[in-house]
Amino acid sequence: MLAEPLPRPAAISPDEYRARREALMQRLPQDSVVLLRGGSLVTRSHDSDYPFRQNSDFHYLTGFAEPEALLVLLPGRSDGESVLFCQDRDPSKEAWTGIRLGAEGAVRKLGVDQA
Repeated sequence: MLAEPLPRPAAISPDEYRARREALMQRLPQDSVVLLRGGSLVTRSHDSDYPFRQNSDFHYLTGFAEPEALLVLLPGRSDGESVLFCQDRDPSKEAWTGIRLGAEGAVRKLGVDQA
């Protein structure tokens, strides 16, 4: 008899990531800025990389699973502001890099204010 597959964990909503960023910004002075760098790809050999793992703090605040990204939090703005710098989509490279969210996808799926 085959065991039933385990249920998948519930996905974390963009609202939850936004709430986490806002909770951090509320604890900071109004004139502060937070710069949090995401993980980078590490080359294994000339044309292959080790499996990517996002920085845990970065992932906790954004849910963003792509390399070479930067999160900027600006708590001094009227409602606080979160800006995610990420790589643009490039369909010609996606066969090798995988599909990327790009700026528009990051705003829509992660709840950041700008990307």
